[in-house]
Amino acid sequence: MRIYYLDSSAWVKRYFEERGSDWVDSLFESDCLLSCSPLGLIEVRATAARKCAAGAIDAVELAEIRDWLRADWGTFLWVGVSHEVVERSLWVPDAFALRGSDSVHLASV
Repeated sequence: MRIYYLDSSAWVKRYFEERGSDWVDSLFESDCLLSCSPLGLIEVRATAARKCAAGAIDAVELAEIRDWLRADWGTFLWVGVSHEVVERSLWVPDAFALRGSDSVHLASV
């Protein structure tokens, strides 16, 4: 079985039509295992809230996305932010010049 790790920039394509949305949707419909750090769940939820605040979606759509996101999260393999992930996250910015949240995602993979 294949395992795919979705960071928030990929996962958000599930809820908002963007380039790559079809591919992400196909992962959810396939026989693979999807995984993510809880950070991704928080980031996708925050993206939806920002879009609502900016008027890109309304409160009803936000509520639907929240429910959909929670349902999807229930099918994921959760990658916890363990001591090991934190330690790996500390060297990732030096090696790849990434932001903090991206470093956590890369270390979680």
